[in-house]
Amino acid sequence: MQQTAPHTTTLIMRWLSSFRWQAFILAVICLIFYANTFQNGYALDDNPIIINNPSVQSGISGIPAILMGDAMENSFKQQNSNTRLEGGRYRPLSIVTFAIEQQVVGNNAPGVSNDKLLSDMHVRHMVNVLLYILSVIVLLQFLRKLISPNDSLAAFLAALLFAIHPLHTEVVANVKSRDEIMSLLFICLTFLMAFKYTSSKKIIHLISALSCFLLALLSKEYAIALVGLLPLAFFTLGKSSLKHSAIATLPYVIPLGIYISLRVIATSHSDAAVSTDILNNPYLYATGSQKAASIIAVVLDYIKLLFVPNALSCDYSFNQIPYSDFSSLKVWASIVVYGILIVMAWIFSKRQHVLGFAIALFLAFLLLVSNVLINIGAPMGERLAYHASLGFAIVLAWLISYLMNTARSQKAVQAMTGGSLLLIIVASAYITINRNKDWASDFTLFTKDVQTVPNSASANRYAGGAFIKYAEGINDERRNSGEKSSVLQVGMWYLNKALQIHPEYVDAIVNRGVGYIAQGKYDSAMADCKTVAEHYPNHSGLQYLSYNISDHYYKLALERCKVKDYNSAFPLFKKAIEASPKDPELWTFMGYAYYSNNDCVNTRYAAEQAMKLDPNNTKARKLIKMCADKETAIK
Repeated sequence: MQQTAPHTTTLIMRWLSSFRWQAFILAVICLIFYANTFQNGYALDDNPIIINNPSVQSGISGIPAILMGDAMENSFKQQNSNTRLEGGRYRPLSIVTFAIEQQVVGNNAPGVSNDKLLSDMHVRHMVNVLLYILSVIVLLQFLRKLISPNDSLAAFLAALLFAIHPLHTEVVANVKSRDEIMSLLFICLTFLMAFKYTSSKKIIHLISALSCFLLALLSKEYAIALVGLLPLAFFTLGKSSLKHSAIATLPYVIPLGIYISLRVIATSHSDAAVSTDILNNPYLYATGSQKAASIIAVVLDYIKLLFVPNALSCDYSFNQIPYSDFSSLKVWASIVVYGILIVMAWIFSKRQHVLGFAIALFLAFLLLVSNVLINIGAPMGERLAYHASLGFAIVLAWLISYLMNTARSQKAVQAMTGGSLLLIIVASAYITINRNKDWASDFTLFTKDVQTVPNSASANRYAGGAFIKYAEGINDERRNSGEKSSVLQVGMWYLNKALQIHPEYVDAIVNRGVGYIAQGKYDSAMADCKTVAEHYPNHSGLQYLSYNISDHYYKLALERCKVKDYNSAFPLFKKAIEASPKDPELWTFMGYAYYSNNDCVNTRYAAEQAMKLDPNNTKARKLIKMCADKETAIK
């Protein structure tokens, strides 16, 4: 009797159950989703963390400084700010990889073209995507071995839902966010090695687990959650007793202690004060109850983005998310939703059910970025949901698998699920691929996101600054067409809006001053320059403003002096000095103008001011002598 060929569906299901094929499919999908990031340049924090970070640009020789420094130290240094974020930021591992890349392919020496810098960034983007693919494959193994050991398709579905989620575009498309990818990669490896050790009892597996835990901690602070999640995993997934789960976690105190020691050394040597700017302390203006209510309300937004990731932004800072209070329905809805999740995590964990671990993982990682334990410097951020979204994907995949396995008409449910999943993949691809384009540069990112978060002071400042910078690159032909003027007006509009939202926003004041200079409105630029000098004398942008303004008025004064119109020249000299009061050369040149006008009294005063600033100023000393000689000759 002829043997009947296996049903096509059975063959497909068997094929999809293979780890190799699952990994291959996920790798291809990730590549399709993120291949268009290869052509992107640098955006947002790529500049202070990579492009203008001396430690990174030093290549391998800069690694010791990276390991011993705060991750955000260079960002604040660029602003000449003696402040830092609360608790510091110690996540050196990804920055070490940037330094290694710099050693291999980078070259940021003076005079290197922007094309070369972009070429280097293309390589970094490729590395980011490859690391993302690797992390998804390791995640698949984690899901197959520990989460769904008896249902490989459910594990694949969870990995797929995680891999395609559009909320992850910031993590992959922004090179700086490699720390998120590496953190989750080593967290998954920690779980895998930890369970391998519990079954094999081989010391090499324990050393591997402890090493992966340390690397996860050095990637980003999220791994601290494993202090609670590891024993929970041993209990719920490994079916160990509570006592044995706690004992099995004890060795992980060693890498935790090493990390804490390194962190203390790296973040405590600075005498910088904790930043009190509203942009780094989002609840600065809130009352105690407003702060609590706002934090509760914001975490509901993460769930919304996980289900509907259609309006994405790199920034949600002040005042895009207004403060809430306990009269808000959103606050109470959030309390109810998270209250239910906490109860479910407790109930399922007691039953040693996988959902207990998945929900706890979601809650634990979200807790770390919710401003409850520490001020994270922002009310929320899409990259901050990266780890928590794993719990979301596991729960969603479990529910889908459960429905498929328990439905009366499994074929109908499978067809419906397959169709729905295909729509989700297509929609996610559309959102992700288009969002990747926004991350191509600061200009594309900032001018797009300000439309999504129009009430964010930072988004408006970013957009305004991007338009001002773009206008500076407009050539003469286009400038004559009026394009530059139009672009500058748009930039100034955004900067003024940023200052309406946050009147003390120094970066916006500096950018507006730059815009006024580009427009030729030097008196207006002077006002912004004086504001910065009075309140933020160490800001890095002050030098640009003061030099360009003083140089403008100085040149006008010299033109007046050439035609001996001294009455017009002196006010211009004074404006130049007002913009740059510590420049001895300006005082000296004004002294020469007074001398040419036969005014020895003011000549001597100007020369004396120059010598106060520069005691070795020979020109000023010569002026004083010339005045003395002239007065002697007159007598």
